[in-house]
Amino acid sequence: TRLLQFLQENQQAGLSNNSDLNLRAYELYVLAQADPAMAQQQAADQPGKLLAQQARMSNHARAWTAIALKALGRDADAKTLLDTLTSAAKQTITLAHWEESTVDYYSMGSDARSTALALDALVQLDPQNALIAKTVRWLMSASKDGRWLSTHEADVTLVALTDYMEQG
Repeated sequence: TRLLQFLQENQQAGLSNNSDLNLRAYELYVLAQADPAMAQQQAADQPGKLLAQQARMSNHARAWTAIALKALGRDADAKTLLDTLTSAAKQTITLAHWEESTVDYYSMGSDARSTALALDALVQLDPQNALIAKTVRWLMSASKDGRWLSTHEADVTLVALTDYMEQG
């Protein structure tokens, strides 16, 4: 389809700033979810380029990339990135969440959104991880009267919570 062609072509664009890096991670995630075989063929070198920049990645970009790498059959790379992501968690005895050092308004980033995406990556790649229950509790406490800050934040959170519920 035309959308997938656009995403494939855009994957070749640069990674000069963090917004570009976040966008490329999201595009790879979408490609890998829509058509893993096509993503494997058309974006063959993109996962490597993203992994080389993982120190600059936002937490939500790490989550998207880890999920995409798993879908592309690159389990070892997905695990490495997931380890980086889990080490960035802010934890208490009962709660865990992820914070971004800078907010990428272009990709509508927020700490709750990053936490939801980290939860989704954990559920899909390491369903026995102890951070999962803590993260679910944090996400539920982050809602105000059953709502999150924005519809985008709510959407990502509800998808992650649904994936969590389906695992149980």
